[in-house]
Amino acid sequence: MVRRTRNSEYATAFGKALDAQLAKRQWKQTDLARATQKSPAYINRLMTGAAKASPEWADLVASVMRANPIERQQLHRAAALDAGYKIETDAENP
Repeated sequence: MVRRTRNSEYATAFGKALDAQLAKRQWKQTDLARATQKSPAYINRLMTGAAKASPEWADLVASVMRANPIERQQLHRAAALDAGYKIETDAENP
């Protein structure tokens, strides 16, 4: 079986951020689906951008994955970017 390269099919910031955090924990989308009590299809729609991640969803994901504050912020920033918010970074504010 051929395994896809991580981040290869995620066109959204949230999908990429979530995929990186899943990889760090060696979780699959199905593991996240089970932990959040959502369907694997829903998780996939969030990761591919077919559905948008809300701040509440980012919090839930961060909680079930026991994300540290930086990882939690990364998920929130990615969700905000996908929702169309302009996010200032430290590089933009010297």
